[in-house]
Amino acid sequence: MMRRSALFFVLMFILVLQGCGSKKSPTGGEIDAVKPEVVSSKPAIMGQIENGIIEIDFSKPMDKSSITNSVFIYPPVVNKRISLLRSTLKIELKEKLIDDTIYHVSLTSALKDLRGNTLAHAQSFAFKNGNPSVASLSGLINYEKPEDAELPVNLSVFTEDSLMVSLDKIEGQSYSLANLMPANYLLRAYIDKNQNGRYDETREPFFEQVASLSGKSSLDIDLAYADTTFAQIKSIKKVSPHELLVQLSKEVEDIRYLEIEAKDEDKSVNILRKHLNKDQLYLLTAKQDSLSYTLRAHGLKDAKGNLSPLSSMDFQVSSTVDETPPQVVSHSPRNGATVHSLLPEIKLVFSEIITEANLHAKIVVTETNREIKLKVLSIKGREITLVPERELDNYRSHKLIVSKETKDYAQNAMEQDFESIFLPIKR
Repeated sequence: MMRRSALFFVLMFILVLQGCGSKKSPTGGEIDAVKPEVVSSKPAIMGQIENGIIEIDFSKPMDKSSITNSVFIYPPVVNKRISLLRSTLKIELKEKLIDDTIYHVSLTSALKDLRGNTLAHAQSFAFKNGNPSVASLSGLINYEKPEDAELPVNLSVFTEDSLMVSLDKIEGQSYSLANLMPANYLLRAYIDKNQNGRYDETREPFFEQVASLSGKSSLDIDLAYADTTFAQIKSIKKVSPHELLVQLSKEVEDIRYLEIEAKDEDKSVNILRKHLNKDQLYLLTAKQDSLSYTLRAHGLKDAKGNLSPLSSMDFQVSSTVDETPPQVVSHSPRNGATVHSLLPEIKLVFSEIITEANLHAKIVVTETNREIKLKVLSIKGREITLVPERELDNYRSHKLIVSKETKDYAQNAMEQDFESIFLPIKR
């Protein structure tokens, strides 16, 4: 019995020793999510390519299987070998290189490290063979939505026949592309908001334009969203018996033609004057005898080229008689101001649209009471811009007078003269 007990304890001791000897290391630990980056290249940027060899070093060992469709060379090289030894990418160009040419090596974000982390960002590197001519391109980046300025922009350069030359990711309000050869290029930029590696037309801003480079060139990038919607009439407001304010659904550059027709009668209303200001349309019309009308706008063209064939809206008018006199609601230069030109622009904004024929305005030199005639430069809705027909007297006060003879379309005259004094000083 004692021998059996001793044997039992010996066997248990052996099993415990075996268990201790086969104990496994604990699993787990921090996951490597650090993206690899390029740390150096040989040759350096814009260095001479020696013996057709280019080497690019990364911050981490890279995955050989991710090389395919991740490395691009321009100008294209058919006979080449691309290999990866741990953290060094080696490119062997095995054909005669073009004399005096800049070669671009582009790495896409499809390139990965051994843990599957993609390259921090796509980028290109320029190297030269011989002594090539160099051009550059720079400019501002304008964002349709100001909040997009905080996001990185994917910027690619292509040849006119769509071969990729270089790519990069930029941030901020400006950009600069150096180390390009003089030629025509297609510049393409977008913001990858959903980070799927491609442009989404319905959600992301985009820019594309051809640039001709020779020396130092400039081109601003305007990142805008695709817009396929048509401009439409949103509302119609009668602001005076002869004046309509039409609110449009978006900014419009041009309207082919307009018509106003009575709904229950076969007659139209003449449009005497129109002024388009972004998404607002001011109309001065002849007398409106009916109570219900339809406004039709044909060929509304927005800033992005979308052409709306037709937009229409019914509106009601009251039968009240216009007896309200017009008045000046704002003016420039203001009363008592100094101007630094002897031919200053005079801007008048009235309470309603005033035609050139109904406007009576002049300038008088206050010391001599000499009159200086004004001519109309432009009429934009209710705003009229005037300029003196001859130079004003330097260092002498002048009085702008809008006569009470000025009338609106219904022949209501201003209640009194409008006057404003200013001083021209030209040194």
